[in-house]
Amino acid sequence: MGLAMPNPTKIGNVYYLRVNVPSVVKDRVKGTRLVVQVAGKDYAVKIGDHAKASLRTKDAKEAKSRFVAALAAVEAHWEAVRHGPRPEQQAAVL
Repeated sequence: MGLAMPNPTKIGNVYYLRVNVPSVVKDRVKGTRLVVQVAGKDYAVKIGDHAKASLRTKDAKEAKSRFVAALAAVEAHWEAVRHGPRPEQQAAVL
């Protein structure tokens, strides 16, 4: 059986993004916070064994739309942690 694609999780009446943290970055990100944009507003997400953020909607269709954007941000963060700062990013900071 293949891996299931992540989907919004309904907890109570509200949908959430809830995804496991990849094992290759878990030690580096556990206990940190990540800012995720949901419905045009920034929200801090505490990272443990999983990342969980409210999608702030009770509508399944809207939850799916918000989930895709939030998941992309979370996965981009995992990639950045895996690869560390890039030389062009360091130059821009200076």
